[in-house]
Amino acid sequence: MAKKIITREQIFETGVRMAQSMPPGTLTVAAVCVEMGIVKSTFYRHYRSLKDLFSDVLYQDLEQTLKKIPEIVLDDSTNVEKIERLWDIGTTKIAAYGPRVLGYILQYGEKNADEKHFYLQEPFMGTVKLLIRRAQREGEIMNMNDPDALFFAIHTYFTGNNLGWAMGDGAFDYKEYLLLGIRGILGVSMKKDHALWESFYGSFPQA
Repeated sequence: MAKKIITREQIFETGVRMAQSMPPGTLTVAAVCVEMGIVKSTFYRHYRSLKDLFSDVLYQDLEQTLKKIPEIVLDDSTNVEKIERLWDIGTTKIAAYGPRVLGYILQYGEKNADEKHFYLQEPFMGTVKLLIRRAQREGEIMNMNDPDALFFAIHTYFTGNNLGWAMGDGAFDYKEYLLLGIRGILGVSMKKDHALWESFYGSFPQA
């Protein structure tokens, strides 16, 4: 009888699927193995831990984002639109897998800091800061604070949005709130988006 071949992708897909229906902290390596009909040594041949399994969600986002950076930077959209697209693409897998999977990513906290915050690595961070500077020079945004400070304000909002979505079990639109938060931090153009701003913040700020 031929030996059953188990791939890393199969383990990943099973773990993520199970996590989508199990509150963070309840999924175990043993449960994944039982679901797949494999022994633990097979799991550990591909992953050192569940932390590593859920880090793959972020690596998928990172790979997709890095591939898109040149295309986004060189297209004819506005700088603000480029910033939004970078964050949108950078959270594609997180949004697709749902709040419970994000809860598992967050569960590992500082133990998973490097993987969890690839958004703080280059070239993502440097590209966003560059676009912020361009948006300031070209009058697209109202917030003229230092681009470094603005980037970290966006990242802080991003982490808060993550926590709220994971704890709220998907009670709001993850990407919509993230992008609205980015617009709010930067100060959207005086020439457009007044209605969108007012619907979220109440009134559009005056220069």
